[in-house]
Amino acid sequence: VTLEMDGELQDRIKAHLKAVAPPHPTFPADKLPLPVTGHTARSPERWAYVSIVDRLPAIVRQLQKANSLTQADADTLCESITQNKILPTIHTGPDVARWNEVANGLRWLEASWLFVEALLYRHIADITKYFETKVDPFYSQKMDSLKSALGSIEALETEFSSVLLQQPPGMLTREHFDIAIEANLWSNKSDLSKNPEGGSVGKLIHDLEHLRPWILLNDTQAIFNIATDVKHSNRELHFIVDNAGLEIVTDLYLAELMLHHRKFSSVVIHVKEHPTFVSDVIQDDISHTLKFMSAHGEKSAAASRRWSALIDDGSIKIQSNKFWNHFLPFWELPKEDEDLWMRLRQAGLVVVKGDANARRLHGDLMWNFTEPASNIVNYLPFPCVNIRTLKSETVSGLAEAQVV
Repeated sequence: VTLEMDGELQDRIKAHLKAVAPPHPTFPADKLPLPVTGHTARSPERWAYVSIVDRLPAIVRQLQKANSLTQADADTLCESITQNKILPTIHTGPDVARWNEVANGLRWLEASWLFVEALLYRHIADITKYFETKVDPFYSQKMDSLKSALGSIEALETEFSSVLLQQPPGMLTREHFDIAIEANLWSNKSDLSKNPEGGSVGKLIHDLEHLRPWILLNDTQAIFNIATDVKHSNRELHFIVDNAGLEIVTDLYLAELMLHHRKFSSVVIHVKEHPTFVSDVIQDDISHTLKFMSAHGEKSAAASRRWSALIDDGSIKIQSNKFWNHFLPFWELPKEDEDLWMRLRQAGLVVVKGDANARRLHGDLMWNFTEPASNIVNYLPFPCVNIRTLKSETVSGLAEAQVV
């Protein structure tokens, strides 16, 4: 792969990066890191580069294997990526002109990493005619992931129904909260965009103690303080969710626990508007998950019945928005959807799930690993927690001793 860097190309790259990484609201512009691109991360050791040249073609081939893409479409797309050709043109769905304008005739390794990933899934939605048919090209992979997680789901239901949900409302203990939030954390490993073949994370609830030493940043006490503050009991709890399968199940368990203890007035679950990152949740995935659980054993069926009732009575609301599929930093949300931003401003707590959302909180810039997170996300006017397992190298707030 070769990369030309003549003056005209440099100008197009600058225009592109300005579009995908607008100025941070508070951080000094002259000290702001560069966005991550395949070119800036061009090393076999850097996840961004490996992600583009190896992982994206593997995702395309998995779609072909699942008969969601024709061999001709898969061959064309894989060749485009591996030979670093010009990014594909978008033809259908919302904001067509904007996507193509921001792509700006660049190649896969020249553009922002987050943008090319988002564009890949936007292009897949295009060529599979998702916006016409609403048929999810990743449906079979999501359902296989859910099937492989059934043992974990049954173990979670045993723990929640016999212990965590048996405590009187309002009597949430730190021990029980830790179980729920750590299960929610480690379920984030079930990411089909990183593991296209799928796979389970085992009986998750039994592994939490052994996994605890691997937690790099742990603000659970601060989250618990917010969650148990009585002033939030008349406010909403918002989840900006990540993966279908086991992870959305643990999201629903955590939401149910908060509602059981009357810590928030209701829960809003924000999902993607179209399929992306293989396993990211779209609206249909919620109903598919509940239907699957209702047909696979009494334990999972019991949870499905409880969650269906919470959705039916409005205690849990499911909402989609195209912003969650976007490539922009989270600090651009007020300009993109003022109503959504204002609703988040009124939340008691916003839970942001997963690695791609963490990158967007950071603007997908190459921050120093030890940069205090408070310096980066101080534009958020509401309590917010990011729950993720690390996949990318976009991270902040680490101690010097944690950086190798």
